[in-house]
Amino acid sequence: MLAARCPTRWELPRLRDRAEELPGLVRTMLIALGADDRLRFSPAALASLAGHPWPGDLHELHTVVRTALGRRTTGDITPRDLPEGYRVSPRLRGTTPLERAEHDTITAALRAYGGNKLRTAQRLGISRTTLYSRMRTLGITL
Repeated sequence: MLAARCPTRWELPRLRDRAEELPGLVRTMLIALGADDRLRFSPAALASLAGHPWPGDLHELHTVVRTALGRRTTGDITPRDLPEGYRVSPRLRGTTPLERAEHDTITAALRAYGGNKLRTAQRLGISRTTLYSRMRTLGITL
């Protein structure tokens, strides 16, 4: 096997944990699909994509980008051009701005502490029980 011959193994974070990389990935995919270099995803379209769990990782994102490119009529790609299930972020659907901020804060702290919930709770100044409760309520899985 080829993998057995590699002296170093690199663990890549899941796409859902790298939402900040979406604009660059989308841009690269648009270029690879032959799109005009001035074409871009609107901020609203990128925000719609940012909260998805992306179980299909880059392959799924590529399919969404290709579909949106095919649906676009004029101008930038907007949420209207995205496949129906991607037009509104499931993570942000029905949440208040405070809940979104709490979600993002907890997620960032969990990443900073490598998923260690005790250290994350201590850093956030809450109990571990409260952290687990908020994670469940906000749909955070790590």
